[in-house]
Amino acid sequence: MASADAPGATGHLCEPTLRVLVRQDVRQRQGEGMRQFVSTSRGLTIIEMMGAMLVSTILLSGVWQLFQGGMRSYQRGLQDVRMTQGARAVLRLVTRDVQRAMAARVPYGIRGATPQSSTLATGEGPADRLALLTRPPLVAPSAGAETRGAPQRIRYVLSPVPHSNTLALQRATGATSEKPLERLMPVQEQVQAFSVRYFDGQSWDDTWQRAELPRAVEITLVVQSGGAPARVSRFATLVTAD
Repeated sequence: MASADAPGATGHLCEPTLRVLVRQDVRQRQGEGMRQFVSTSRGLTIIEMMGAMLVSTILLSGVWQLFQGGMRSYQRGLQDVRMTQGARAVLRLVTRDVQRAMAARVPYGIRGATPQSSTLATGEGPADRLALLTRPPLVAPSAGAETRGAPQRIRYVLSPVPHSNTLALQRATGATSEKPLERLMPVQEQVQAFSVRYFDGQSWDDTWQRAELPRAVEITLVVQSGGAPARVSRFATLVTAD
């Protein structure tokens, strides 16, 4: 009777032979998987590439629009800040001049008239909106006596801006007897309106041509931003004689 471990036995395989068979089977399966992967993999078609490019273009366009919107908002905010700062500086300057005119108590020290709209529209020349008479500060000469100089005239003038629908506010200063020698200084451009109202203790008036001074003065400045679209802002202040 033949043994199971004999070379001619067919019922069982020896361990080295079994290992060889297992390795061959594993290699065969790996080769079949690799061939199947190679046969099934393919490149991108033109339609798929065009679709990917379209999606990428849409995404980039959205990002660019968001960036442009943020930049426009930043520019508008910066313009608003500059416009507000400029308007407040003008109101402080006008307030200081009105307070000086009230303190000087010169007859006809404050005069105001509404400018003719036709004059500004046709560009015939600047129109006075507010005229003030102030006195310079006290001067102490060598003798020790304090004296004051001659009254000074301050005028706020509206003039049309060429090739624009806005006005320019200018401040003219000079001696009362030397109007041709006045010094003209622009204080605010892009102005749409500069209005002054005067309170006599009972009612408000748009003009003031009296010898006595008003009890209060209301100053309103309407300016327009320089960007597109243009935005209009209104600033106002009240100056009292007290």
